[in-house]
Amino acid sequence: MTGHYELDGPWLFLRVHGSPAAQGSKRAVIHRSTGRPVVIEQSQKVKPWRADVKAAAEQACATAGPDRFPLTGPVALDITFTLPKPASAPKTRQTWPDRRPDLDKLLRSTLDALQAAGVYRNDGQVIQCGHRKAYPGEHIQALTVPGAVIYVYTVRGDDRRCYPLWTDSLRSTSKGSPPDDRPDPARRAP
Repeated sequence: MTGHYELDGPWLFLRVHGSPAAQGSKRAVIHRSTGRPVVIEQSQKVKPWRADVKAAAEQACATAGPDRFPLTGPVALDITFTLPKPASAPKTRQTWPDRRPDLDKLLRSTLDALQAAGVYRNDGQVIQCGHRKAYPGEHIQALTVPGAVIYVYTVRGDDRRCYPLWTDSLRSTSKGSPPDDRPDPARRAP
């Protein structure tokens, strides 16, 4: 069988303001009063990031129509994480966030928060995800402050072949509008 699948949507667009945090390792500790093991997150930054994503997603779902969520079936995402630019980074040329946090761990915390917000039933439904890290204003989809831009699509079609989510396809949709604080899409990143 040959063919392709199409992305329908975006069904949801959200802009999250806050410091993206990676979901790292967990550790087990013994609870003092019960004596039972308890698993806790090692990073203290994950909880506020998940709360920011969940709040933004719940608000976007309510605006889009709560009867449409949670989505069922396969889902595709496109996520741009905007990280704080270090003070030591050059100001006159583009730099890349090629240090921690790891992109896969940023994605893990964000997918879990979207599931908790009721965007989809299980993050196992995500079959395709375009994701990137950028500094403020240094990518066409980057915010001007730390946070994330997230597009959620449903997938329909008959094939399992994947193709990338390109910026032009995101901008040409009528259901999702680009965020107000993004640079002009016609302008190339420096």
